[in-house]
Amino acid sequence: MVNSISFGKSSLLAGYVCTVVLAAVATALYQMDSTKGYHYSYVQPDDQTFAIWGLIYTLLLCFVVFHLFLENEEAKESRKWMLLNLLSNGTWLFANGAANRGFSYWLSVFVLFLNFYSLYKCYNVLKVDFTDSSNVAYKAFVYLPVSCNLAWVFLASVVCVSNTLYPMQNSNDIVAIGGPDWAIAVVFLSSMIACYLGFTYLDIGYAGIQIWALLGIHRNQGAARNSPNAPSEELDTFALFCAGIVLASYVFGCVSNSLKCKYHKLNSDKILSEPNDVLMYRSINQ
Repeated sequence: MVNSISFGKSSLLAGYVCTVVLAAVATALYQMDSTKGYHYSYVQPDDQTFAIWGLIYTLLLCFVVFHLFLENEEAKESRKWMLLNLLSNGTWLFANGAANRGFSYWLSVFVLFLNFYSLYKCYNVLKVDFTDSSNVAYKAFVYLPVSCNLAWVFLASVVCVSNTLYPMQNSNDIVAIGGPDWAIAVVFLSSMIACYLGFTYLDIGYAGIQIWALLGIHRNQGAARNSPNAPSEELDTFALFCAGIVLASYVFGCVSNSLKCKYHKLNSDKILSEPNDVLMYRSINQ
């Protein structure tokens, strides 16, 4: 008899296979239409930035395989959310491809936000924290795939909405959703989230993906850009600036965490080296 744990593991493996098949079929059926948006907003990075999907799919495979050997409660609870992520990932390619052939663009937006929500839940259930006592393998094959995917899908969801709402026919409206003013605000918000997670939890996956996306937005404002829009010097400069801030926040987080660890170790060694009568005196007076 198949128990609930083995069923969860096999479902996750089946979900990954299903995602790869859906992605392959959608790409073959709709070709470039499976990924392009209704319009081309300023939030969108250049084409080479989307190569990150190769890394994300590889990390997700590591996540699925590693989960075959996990029995802890967080892993069990996260499987249903990861399964939803995998299925909605492949479904979005079909929904977006169909939208570019005359179906609903807003359906693809909702599917992508479902994808984001499933990753958000998975991230919280797993309590992703690269400063905790988990071993390196657990952080690399459980935390990292989720944080990388979440960072990218959050930005992809915003790009999808921006592309859908951006009025390219009236592109002189700089404060329109999808315009350069909007893109600067998106860059700021997403970077602040990455700074917080990078500094507080040393989330190298989220910070790294954010920096990669910001560099893509920067390149898409340059001479070799893929964007059909006029370049925005302000967005170009601000994207580079925020990439530096995210990197600095992660580095400062590493230094801060290292100092905390040394401080706690020194305190522990000091307490262990104190005479028993001092410890007894402290316990009585507490």
